[in-house]
Amino acid sequence: MVLTKSLSVDSNKSPSNGYVLIFDENQEKINELRSLLGPLPDKSSIYCFDASISRYLRARTWNVKKETKMMKETLKWRLEYKPEEIT
Repeated sequence: MVLTKSLSVDSNKSPSNGYVLIFDENQEKINELRSLLGPLPDKSSIYCFDASISRYLRARTWNVKKETKMMKETLKWRLEYKPEEIT
């Protein structure tokens, strides 16, 4: 089991200290996804922390192949539209 920092502020979804538990089997899938994504530019890598990847994997019922496609599309969209620059 791995303890990782979550950016979630919803107290119903994570413990009040902001940490979530990621079980070893889930961590293996997170690591597999990271290897499938390969090296990422700094701008993209900030969106690929464990808690974020875990949310994407849960959305795809821990199917790494489907999640890899979804994550690549999301990162491509972020690079094209730059939502972080919207004010």
